[in-house]
Amino acid sequence: MKKYLLSFVFSLCVCGIAAQEAETVITYEIG
Repeated sequence: MKKYLLSFVFSLCVCGIAAQEAETVITYEIG
């Protein structure tokens, strides 16, 4: 169970970083 939770948190972090990167790129493209 702990391993699954860790995996979930890890993918959540990766998704968050990816979203932040995409947001930065989009803002840069518009700007």
